[in-house]
This record gives sequence, structure tokens and C-alpha cells, in this order.
Amino acid sequence: MKITQIGELVSDLHNETDEKRLIERIFSPVLEKDEGGFWRKIYTYGETKFVFRGREELPTFDSYKDGEKMLGSTPIHINEDEYGSYLEQSKNNSHPFVITTMDIQGVIEIADNLGVKQMNQPLRDIKVGGYTQEITDLIDKIIACRIKINKEGSDGEAIVLASMLGDDEAMQFVQLAMKEMEDSDKVILQEKRDSLREQWEYQKRFEKADVKDLIVVHATRYLPQYSKEIHGFEVLPTGESTSWKYLRNTVHTTLNHKVKGHYGGHWDNTPHVIISPFTEVRDANGNPFGLDMLDTWWVLGPGERLKFPKAKLVTPGDVLDGELIEFGEDNTYFKSKDYTIRDVFRIDSGHPILWKHMRGVLNEHLSKLTNTYKVDQFWEEIKTKYFPDMPDMSTDYLKENSGIDPESIQKRFIHGDINESLNKRIGQILMELGLNSFDIELEQIANEISIDIEKRLFGELNEMAVNQTIQKMKFPLRNDLVGSTAPLGEELDSYITPTSHNYSIYNFLEHGHAHDVQSAVDESSGKFIWTKYSSEQNMLRAKGLDPKTRRVLYVSGMFNSRFER
Repeated sequence: MKITQIGELVSDLHNETDEKRLIERIFSPVLEKDEGGFWRKIYTYGETKFVFRGREELPTFDSYKDGEKMLGSTPIHINEDEYGSYLEQSKNNSHPFVITTMDIQGVIEIADNLGVKQMNQPLRDIKVGGYTQEITDLIDKIIACRIKINKEGSDGEAIVLASMLGDDEAMQFVQLAMKEMEDSDKVILQEKRDSLREQWEYQKRFEKADVKDLIVVHATRYLPQYSKEIHGFEVLPTGESTSWKYLRNTVHTTLNHKVKGHYGGHWDNTPHVIISPFTEVRDANGNPFGLDMLDTWWVLGPGERLKFPKAKLVTPGDVLDGELIEFGEDNTYFKSKDYTIRDVFRIDSGHPILWKHMRGVLNEHLSKLTNTYKVDQFWEEIKTKYFPDMPDMSTDYLKENSGIDPESIQKRFIHGDINESLNKRIGQILMELGLNSFDIELEQIANEISIDIEKRLFGELNEMAVNQTIQKMKFPLRNDLVGSTAPLGEELDSYITPTSHNYSIYNFLEHGHAHDVQSAVDESSGKFIWTKYSSEQNMLRAKGLDPKTRRVLYVSGMFNSRFER
């Protein structure tokens, strides 16, 4: 797959506008080395001198200590006390030296400071995460100029500021840069489609699933925000919800089933699950970038939420006594605590979950003891008493091959009130088995076994509630779905493999940024050292970026304003 670098697509058209001459004419820049040892450009407009800093940078200058004014967004990774000390240097006077962040908030604030009119409303919008079309256009202009200039530093921002101040030559430069970026985007999009066409054509030989049968399932650890407007829910990507501490602007879902635990995370016990028809999600958000039963995902821009219209929410809640699941108008509630022995077998369908988990947790403690004979003897006794001749296999296997009825397993294990709490019954079992002879705390062991089992019961009951909700919404479960999603690739203009995100630029950006941040952390103190922080990947020249992700990278404020002289 060939992906063209954005900068490679800049037109060879002769450009009569010399950006260096333009900037020198308007801002008379001078080079200054900050106290961290990095070169930066100091711009002058009227009586104001200003310089850009990366969001995570704290530059100071020997020449400008009597009147610094700080503008723009606050850092994420720098210690609050350290940033507070840096702000104390700020002094407002009639001829300030302004230090502003090289992100959209910083650009808007310095524009306002320099006298650009009607900046108050965009500034209010940006501070509450509202990205109007005006702000989005401004971000695109800055990005286009940075790509066109294709150099480190902040001249792209300076040219956009000049255009905002009304300079005709700067406005022409911005217009040309925008045209070149738009042309390059068309080529990049076509190259993406060309690279996927062979896969799309191959999949057309298989039966195609009906999009009307697809339902989107999103598991989350956080209670999602309900929207009356769409009669559903809205979800922020991780990056947006953490003020771009993490550079992730994708939201992931499964189709017609709940996600299982995998190397990307443990999702079995995620309490909240949003379920929404695929056609509704597509109409509200556009086509997904990746389409697969295991991972269907969308890319979001600054301030955007993924919308789940006409959705149901599966969530922990109070249910009627004796019930496990309760269906409300908008929510499905499931029992999430205080499980009884009866609940165990209702959820687990007779599979010997108690035996498995008791053995796992007890082994952890018993293995620390030296008397291996007693340990072996203990397991012989528990198996003889509760699970005679029972192999460690599934209920179906037991029914078909061993002749052991799951009902008999329950009878052998349960010798009392089946509505008794799980924790209490396990404690009784341990006493019956004489485990106190091992000189360990039975109550502690019983609690650990109960917690371990309840975690699995929670996950299994959550999945049961999801499946039943999908069916109540009149959609097939994954195993009952007719046809495959892969033949829909061309129709939905999407990647069609379950690992499409793993090997995409989005995953590369997220992990690359995390690496850059970690590289700037001092190993001994754990302190973030801003002079060590540098984005090794110049993100605005990264390959194959879509417009939304470009805007996210700029809004995140992850760039440095320093450059090599």
C-alpha cells in the first residue's frame, strides 16, 4: 500500500510570495536563544513583541524579563507547581513581551492581543471545547501554511496572524496553501481507495450482510452522556476526554455482540454497554473508517462525540428480588452484586465455575505451604466430596460424553439454602473441608474466592443482558447474522479487517506520542522534563492523515516552537 506524504504533494506552481520576506516585512523577527538552549523567533507588531512556545515548554529569555505575559492553554504533563512558578514571572505592563502557546487557543489569544477584531466569541467557544466552522477553518489555514512552509518553528502561525490582521499578501499565501492542501487530500484519499480495491473486489464473491441487520455495541467504563436530541448517547474519544493527554481520536465498537478481552484491554467487566442500530450510527457520524464484527471504528475531530441514536444502555442497577435482568424503556439493568449460590448456577448454566475458581485462588495460598502431602490430600478430599469423577470440561461435553448431569453437580455442591450468599457458603465449605488445619485465615480466603468468582459472574451476566437486549431490539446475535461485513467495504469506503486500526497511522500516532512523553520523564524522580520533550514525528508531515486527525494534532498542542538555526 502506497501512502503519499502530504508535503510531497505541494504544487510546483511558481509562488511569487516569499514567506520569509513576508514575515520579515510584517513582524521583523529576530532569533533568540532561550535559557533552555533552544532557538526561537521573536516577532514584533507595533509595540508588542511575542514568541510561541509548545504547550509543554517553559521558555524564558534573558533579554525579556521585564514584562512577560502568558497566553494560551496550560500544559498537561508538566507539574502544576512548576508551571505555577513559571506563571509568576508574568508581568502585565504597557509594552509586554508575550509568550503564547503554539496551538489554536494560543493563536486566537495572540490575535486578540494584537488587535484582531471579533476574537472574544471564538475564544469563549474554544475554552469550552466548542469548535465552530470559523475555528475549524482557522485550524485548517494554520495547518496548510505549516505544510507549505515545511519547516520547524512558528512561521505558519505568523503568516495566518498576518492574514487575520488584514495583509493582502498573507491572505493570498493562505489561500494558495489551502488550495494545495485540498488537492493533496484528494490524491491521498484516492490512493487509499486504490490500495483497498483489491480487498474489496475479492470479498464481493461472498454473501454480503444486510446493513439493516447490523447493530453497534460499545462497552465503556464510564457512564455515557444521554442526549435527548438523538434519543441516545454520545461518547468522547479518549484524547478529548483527557484534554489530549493521550493522543487517541478513535472510538471503537463491535457488531451484534459485546467485545471480549484481548491484548488491547480487558473489557469483560466493563459495566456500561451502549447498543444502537448501525444505520442510525452511520447516518449520525458518517461511514466508519474500519468495518469488522470485532472492531468497527470511527475517527473524530476536535470537540466531536460519537453519536449513538435510538440506543439502549445496559448498566448495573437494582432488579426485582430473584431476577437477574430487568428491561426498562431506555436501559437494561442487571444484578451486579450480592450474588447467591442460586445466581451462580443460573448465570453459569451448571458449568463448575465455583470449583475452577476455588481451586485457582486456593492454589495460590496453598502453594506457599511446605507440606505438599497435605495439599494433595486436600484436593483429593474436595473432589471426592463435591465433584466425584468430574473432569474439568464444559457442560455440553459432560452431557454428551460423560453422562454426568449438570443438575447432579449442583446437588453435590449445594448442601443448604441455594439463596445463601456466595461469600457465606464458600466460608462454610472451607470449614467443612478442614482448611483451617493449614493455619491460614479462612475469612480472607473466602472473600478472595468470592471476589474472584463475582468478577466473572458480573461479566457473564453483563453479556447475557447485552445479548437479550440485542434480541429485544429485533437484531440477530453475531452467530445468527447472515452474511459477512467484508463485502460492504467499498459501499462504506472502509477498511475491512479486524486489525485495521492496529496497523494504521492512528495507532502509530497514539503510541508514538506516548513514547515521546515517556522519553521526557526523568527515571529517578518521575518528573517531566520539558527540555527533553520533542515530537520525533513531525505530525503535520505524517503520512496519510485525514483532515479530522490533522486538526486534533494541532489542537492537542503537542508541537514545539523551537528549531535548529
